[in-house]
Formats: sequence, C-alpha cells, structure tokens
Amino acid sequence: MLRRLFLSTLSVGLVVGALYLASIDIVTHGHNCGSAILTRDPSVVGVEASNVADEAFSAESVQSSCDHEVLGRRFLVGLLLAGAVGATVMSSRSRRNRPVHFAGDPIV
Repeated sequence: MLRRLFLSTLSVGLVVGALYLASIDIVTHGHNCGSAILTRDPSVVGVEASNVADEAFSAESVQSSCDHEVLGRRFLVGLLLAGAVGATVMSSRSRRNRPVHFAGDPIV
C-alpha cells in the first residue's frame, strides 16, 4: 500500500516537473528561443553587426545554439515523462501478495 502511494506520488511529481520544464522559456546568448513546446525564431529580433557576413554568422550561431538547447530540453522532458509512465505502471502492478493460480490448478 505504501509502495503504491509512493509510486503514484512520484509519477504525479514527474509529470508536474515535465510540464514545468516544457513551458519555461529557454534563453541562450541573450536571445529568447521559446520553450520546449513552442519555439520562437531568435532572428526575428535581429542580430546587428558591422557587416552582412558577421550578421549572417551571428544569426546562424544563435539559431544553432537555440536548436541545441531546445532539443536538450525536449529530451529531458521526455525522460521525465518516461519515468512517470514507468512509475505509473509499477504502481498499477503493485498489489498485495496473492497466490498465483494457473489454469488447471485445483482451487483450495
């Protein structure tokens, strides 16, 4: 009973943590990349440089960093949700010790 309660509480906590991580904004190099659920294009704000080549390189660098951070956050959210599913399955299979009866066994 206590194990089932602990696993259920753990799964709810993991889901809440995953929702929180998925919804907070990711900021890298001073640009808001959005969240793991909805990403934003960081080049909308614009990176101003002295020439076009530096501006293009800076925009590409920021976009690459944002993509990396968003992918990492999504992976972490996926791990938390997988842990929640595992805890839920373990909780649902955790029962009192009952004798196992197979088909054909006499019921005593």
